[in-house]
Amino acid sequence: MSHRHSEIFAHRGSSARCPENTMAAFYGAQADGADGIELDVQLTGDGQVAVIHDHVLDRTTTGTGLVRSHTMDEIRQYSAGSWFSPAFSEERVPSLLEVLEWISSTPLKLNIELKCPAWDRQELAEAVEQLVRKCGVSKKVIYSSFDHLALKVLERLSPDTERAALIGGTIIDAEKYAVQNHFSGLHVYYPMIDEQTAEAIIGRGLALRLYTVNDPDWLAYFLKQGVTAVMTDDPRSAVDIRKGK
Repeated sequence: MSHRHSEIFAHRGSSARCPENTMAAFYGAQADGADGIELDVQLTGDGQVAVIHDHVLDRTTTGTGLVRSHTMDEIRQYSAGSWFSPAFSEERVPSLLEVLEWISSTPLKLNIELKCPAWDRQELAEAVEQLVRKCGVSKKVIYSSFDHLALKVLERLSPDTERAALIGGTIIDAEKYAVQNHFSGLHVYYPMIDEQTAEAIIGRGLALRLYTVNDPDWLAYFLKQGVTAVMTDDPRSAVDIRKGK
């Protein structure tokens, strides 16, 4: 497998050295030499798309309560960086539109992970797809979700945009599952993959991206194997490892 060149995706941006899912982390990922960025999106109370991982504001902002219970303007009043370091206290939760407008002028790919409770599936998928189309970046976007039904909604809305099913465990015949459901790839929790399964997935022409690989030995191993991509909190280190440093 080693002849293939693996891409490096910055997991929630360069989140080892910047607060996750902020513009600082995304700028950092580009500076670190990442090939792409992975981020999480969900709906706000006024139906906008916010870039944030948790369903609640408490861990990564100075706010509290459900993201879905606040408008985008309300969420933007909170710091999204002071929890990480005082140096980032001015960072705010970005809107997906803000990220898309910035990334459209970069060479970076963008993995948008939809974080949706089942009842928001349709609305979030439609809102995200509309923004991606508006910004003309569908060719550089990969949609992913643990909610594989959300990916089916996106297939109807934007059949030519890449869709990858997130898998936290092991699925029997994962490559067949992906092909049957018209997924272009699988994003797999890295301890759940072995070489045989990796070959079966890649052998079917599917992308295999692994999350979240931070240990240098594991990074070296998977980069040598030639998986499609690794997602890491520290893309700078991963780029060095890929260069053989």
